[in-house]
Amino acid sequence: MRKPILIILFARCLAAQQASIEGMAIDAFTRQPLAGVHINMHQDSAEDAWGAITRPNGRFSITGMKPALYFLTAEGNGYIHLPGKNVPLKPGDQVTGFIVEMTPRAVIAGRVLDEFGDPMQNVDVEATPVVPEPQLDEPGMSDRTDERGQFRMTGAPGKYYVKATYAPMRFVPAETFNGLPAPPAYAATFYPSSADKDRAHVVEVAPGHDLNGIDIRLARTLSLNISGVVTGVPDGSPPPLVWMEHDEARQYTQPALFDGIFRFSGLAPGHYRILASAGSGDNPLRSQLLDVHLESVDETNLNLKLMPGEELSGTLEIHGDPGKTTLLKTLAVHLEPESAPPPKGGAVDSDGAFHLSQIFPAKFRVTVRPLPENAYVDSVKLDDTEMPTGTLDLTRGAGGARLKVTVGLNGGQVEGTVLGEDGRPFAGPVAFVFLAATVDEIDNFSGKPIDPEAKFSFDGLRPGKYRLFAVDPRLVSSSLENFRALFPKGEEIEIREGDRLIKDVKVMAAENRDAKP
Repeated sequence: MRKPILIILFARCLAAQQASIEGMAIDAFTRQPLAGVHINMHQDSAEDAWGAITRPNGRFSITGMKPALYFLTAEGNGYIHLPGKNVPLKPGDQVTGFIVEMTPRAVIAGRVLDEFGDPMQNVDVEATPVVPEPQLDEPGMSDRTDERGQFRMTGAPGKYYVKATYAPMRFVPAETFNGLPAPPAYAATFYPSSADKDRAHVVEVAPGHDLNGIDIRLARTLSLNISGVVTGVPDGSPPPLVWMEHDEARQYTQPALFDGIFRFSGLAPGHYRILASAGSGDNPLRSQLLDVHLESVDETNLNLKLMPGEELSGTLEIHGDPGKTTLLKTLAVHLEPESAPPPKGGAVDSDGAFHLSQIFPAKFRVTVRPLPENAYVDSVKLDDTEMPTGTLDLTRGAGGARLKVTVGLNGGQVEGTVLGEDGRPFAGPVAFVFLAATVDEIDNFSGKPIDPEAKFSFDGLRPGKYRLFAVDPRLVSSSLENFRALFPKGEEIEIREGDRLIKDVKVMAAENRDAKP
């Protein structure tokens, strides 16, 4: 009889560990309940997801959930859900009265025309909030024009700048290289017809309404070319690919001709990055990444020289105890590139030696994985030259250099609570906490999202001086410029080896440079 009793006890224990949530979906403006809304609660992996559909009274219930931090999304006909509230569920939690606010969708529609008033197809149109919603991964709305030059964008109500960008991929056959003028080029144009954002008109769309007649006439600009030749192509190989990226993250790709000649035509002035690649598998080839600034004349006679990846060897040491051979054999040194394929290899042997191959010209951040708990990369040296930020500039090649990486096992830790500007616990819905030694370490992915009443924690910290600050995403646009502007205002703290610091931090605000009075 013991077995059934054990099963019953186990089932009761399991039920006690599970969590549940009950609530209601409502119209954010009328506060009326909404039926048929799909509620989704998910973690990072799609396997750990739960959902429900609201009943006619707007209520929903989800039971049997694993304790975890959940991300809430919701979908309803004619409505959108603006995220901003994560849901932490602890073992045994039974959340009731949870409210999901749904915003009536808004529509911005119109046409994009050329300088003669003719419709333009395949033009990217985006609406950017005058006051951005930084907690959204993709704020605003976007669409691409059809054959009649029409677009229709759906999103949240509010005030927007509307911009049209015409960026076709220009492949120019060999017979057109000479004697044929470049096709027209258009600058990114703000509604109604200006390339200058300061002259843009603000459009406002109300909840549940359609705003039609937003016609944009593209601003004509200089039409320029980038051309050159790819060299170092192996005999008998297919034509190499030439990649080019504009400073607004638009990417062009085209194969070079069999003699290596390439040409991108009809380009607007701006900053471009360009490189060539060929081969695959064990024998990839790649050129150096070139920066090209187009202003008023064409950029011609570029030489993209294909080269095989280089090799880099080095050693890894455990700080203060070079004899930890068992630990060494579990580690690997990785070079994380900004704009190149990741190198191969990096496994560390019992002597601490490692070898990396297929390294192409780029900048790389040195990491070691998997580091033990609270361990950190203490120093990175390239040919005995200290790399203080752990970043290697190999844009001119590795050149047979040697790398030395030192790992420390007793890093510092900082934890604490986020406070509001009034000094009381932050009310949420979420804050972002940054801890960085230099402003260059601040990027769009370095902030930790922290829910109200939850503590933040940083561990595995290299000894040194840091700046600590927190951001309320409702007040600060999630731009790299704003995050870095706040860095000097953060509290300076010094971390020593093995430190365990408790430090509360207040949220800060930054001026929204994109807003207009």
